[in-house]
Amino acid sequence: KPDQIRGVFDSSAKCNGVSLNSVLLTGPDLTNDLLGVLLRFRKEMVAVTADVQHMFHCFVVRKDHRNYLRFLWHKDNDLQENLVEYRMRVHVFGNSPSPAVATLGLRKAAQASEQEFGSHVTSFVTRDFYVDDGLTSCPTKEEAVKLMKDTQQALAKYGNLRLHKFASNCAEVMSAFHASDLASNLKDLDLECDSKPLQRSLGLSWDVNTDNFLFQLSSENKPITRRGILSTINSSLRSSWIFGSGDYTRETPIKENSIRNRRLGPTSH
Repeated sequence: KPDQIRGVFDSSAKCNGVSLNSVLLTGPDLTNDLLGVLLRFRKEMVAVTADVQHMFHCFVVRKDHRNYLRFLWHKDNDLQENLVEYRMRVHVFGNSPSPAVATLGLRKAAQASEQEFGSHVTSFVTRDFYVDDGLTSCPTKEEAVKLMKDTQQALAKYGNLRLHKFASNCAEVMSAFHASDLASNLKDLDLECDSKPLQRSLGLSWDVNTDNFLFQLSSENKPITRRGILSTINSSLRSSWIFGSGDYTRETPIKENSIRNRRLGPTSH
C-alpha cells in the first residue's frame, strides 16, 4: 500500500545459493479459488467485505524455530541506537509457510466456535475467505449483519482474531457496526447520505454505491493489433482474475471487424 511504510522480510534472498524459503515446508495449499470467492460474492443482493487484522502476526512460531527468523534492528526501536539481533515470535509476510499456517488457524478458530455460533460462521470462513479477506453475500441485510457479528465474535473468542474493515453495498449493514470496525475510508461518513468511496479488495475496486466492480485501463497508447490488445488485457485486467476463466493467448484468433473506434470488442474462439 503506497501510504504505508512496512518492514519487509525477504525470505527468498539467497546466501551461498540457499534462501530460507527454499528449505521451508510450505504446507498444503489451503487458499480458496479466487474466482469462486468472487462469484459467490456476487450471488446474493447484500454484499459484505471484511478483513482479519494482522492475520499472519496472530499466529505464534514455535520457540525452537524462532532462530531461523532472526533479523537486525535498532535497539529499543530507536533509530539512533546500534543494531541488535532480534527474533520474530510470529509468522511473517514473505515466508512460504505463513499462508497455510494462518489459513489453518483461522479455520480452526471457526470450527471451534461452531457449537456456540453455528455452522454459518464455519461455512463463511472456510469457503469465502481469500487469506485474510472475507467476501460474501446474503439474501437480506439482517442475515448479513448476523453473519458478520457472529463471525466477529467467534474469531475474537476462539482465535483472538479481530475481524474489521467492514464494507457493504447496504448502508444499514454498515450502520450496525461501530465506526472503528468499518473500512478506514468509511469511518467518518454519514452512511445514509454521503457517497461512499471505492473499496479495494483482492486487487479490485468495488463501488459500493452502485455495487459495481471498476477497472482502470492503462492510458498508454498501444497499437490496435493483436499484440497491443493482448498487452492491454494482460496489464490492466489479469490481476482481477475475473477474466481468468478466458484463455487469452497469442493463438487466440481475433476477427478483423471486432476492432472498431479504438475500443476492445469481443474475440472469437
